[in-house]
Amino acid sequence: MFLTTLSIIGVMSSCVKDSCNSTRLYRTYTPIYKQMDEVRELVNVESPRAILNPGKIYVYGSHLFLNDRGIGVHVIDVSDENNPVNQAFIQIPGNVDVTVNGNLLYADNFVDLVSFDISDINAIKEVGRVEDIFPDNVSIHETAGYWLVDRNQGVAVDWLEEEVEVECYEDNWLREDVVFAVEQSSNDNAGVNYGGGGNPSGTAGSMARFALMSGRLYVIDLNGVMRLFDLSTPEVPTYVNTIEVEQGIETIFPYYRDGKGYLFIGANNGMFIYDNADPNNPSLLSKFVHVNSCDPVVAEGNIAYVTLRSGTECQGFTNELQLIDISDLSNPNLIETYDMYNPHGLGIDEGLLFLCDGSEGLKIYDLRQSIERVTDKELKHNIKGIFAYDVIPYNGTLVLSSDIGFHLIDYSNVNDIHLSGEIITSVE
Repeated sequence: MFLTTLSIIGVMSSCVKDSCNSTRLYRTYTPIYKQMDEVRELVNVESPRAILNPGKIYVYGSHLFLNDRGIGVHVIDVSDENNPVNQAFIQIPGNVDVTVNGNLLYADNFVDLVSFDISDINAIKEVGRVEDIFPDNVSIHETAGYWLVDRNQGVAVDWLEEEVEVECYEDNWLREDVVFAVEQSSNDNAGVNYGGGGNPSGTAGSMARFALMSGRLYVIDLNGVMRLFDLSTPEVPTYVNTIEVEQGIETIFPYYRDGKGYLFIGANNGMFIYDNADPNNPSLLSKFVHVNSCDPVVAEGNIAYVTLRSGTECQGFTNELQLIDISDLSNPNLIETYDMYNPHGLGIDEGLLFLCDGSEGLKIYDLRQSIERVTDKELKHNIKGIFAYDVIPYNGTLVLSSDIGFHLIDYSNVNDIHLSGEIITSVE
């Protein structure tokens, strides 16, 4: 392991031209490195282990695949929603996303894309790898991003965080011999940063950066570039193309209408709709612009649902739910906006809207009869006291990820929405 010195990336507002006679505490981030050859050797399938930092969620058949951010993937049998069983753990350093295509699970392993055969859950094995395909996926830290990593030294498997007292120079700027990053205020879960979508093989949460469509795998890397892979040889996906969308793209949601496929891409300044008629080269159909804010999106019928939230790396100050008319996909229009507390992921199932509103927990709205006056249509439930992050609704059961684990919620009867089962995190 090696440590390196980073350059200054920010200046606090206290050190301005007319107020230099002061000091401030800054948090410094120093990367702890490993070379990728070492990291690849750490990928392994193990016995079940405790959940520490729940992240992305993906449901396929009777199994939930739950990312433990930066560590790997928990394999959980949810066939009995009253008694979920943690069956295995796939250790994958640098992992934040996962998707399933038939008997294959795809996951990011820092800069690599890895394939696992999951046809036998009791004998999961790595069967393929595309190396160095995500060049910017060299850090999974929420604040200390990929731009702070010296790639010649490998990937940042961890970060040494310290506080230092910094004085202003007489020219009113900060000392340049101190390595630091500006501390950010956030209501997000520590270390969590997500993205959305569903597909015919399974269903992902709205915060996903992986999507399957038309025999292709679409991946948004941590620098906001969409990379395309052909799955004709599914064990080792073939890299096909890179789509430069725009800086700040975060989530991807596959959407089908009239036998055609579209990709909804959430970005920190808007929602992009791509026509996927040519799966190797999706074309931009339209863009809906909103204020700068993190932006997962889901869609059903002629309505897209978007949440915007503050307190993140997106630097926005807006917390709201937006309903967007997509009856004309080439010309999306805002229908209505509703204030929220700090919304994250969301899901929609035949008019039932499930919204994760951060520390205010899970909110469920019954829009089956009308999409008007959304906030007046909130349904009652008994799931309280959690920081809700993302959801997957399917067949009357809701998978909810939170700061303390994951929860299975029975919503088959909207008059009796209740917790069925859960697995809670264990802090070491």
